[in-house]
Amino acid sequence: MKRGVKDDIISDPVSLIGVENVAEEYDIVRKTSCNCGGSYKFVRQELQKTDDGSNRLLDVLFVKCGVCEKPREFRFDASKALENVTKRIANDPAFQETLKKAKEKAGLKE
Repeated sequence: MKRGVKDDIISDPVSLIGVENVAEEYDIVRKTSCNCGGSYKFVRQELQKTDDGSNRLLDVLFVKCGVCEKPREFRFDASKALENVTKRIANDPAFQETLKKAKEKAGLKE
């Protein structure tokens, strides 16, 4: 029984799926069915860097079908997600205070 995204739409292992955050990655996997109709089960996650000179960060989810056990990789371009996390951290008041104290301790001026 197909549940959402057709498996063959994103089955090309070279294709990268652009996402805004990690939750979106898991949502895509959850909504994608194996060709046999089964749901994918999480196996592991791995961060990789592209080797095409663009230095993009990839988040690769390794899954297998819960029915036929066929393995599958979902390759996400995590650059935007990382940028969003970095912005949130940089704007966090606790981070700003820690950074200020570290600069003061190091004798650096604002």
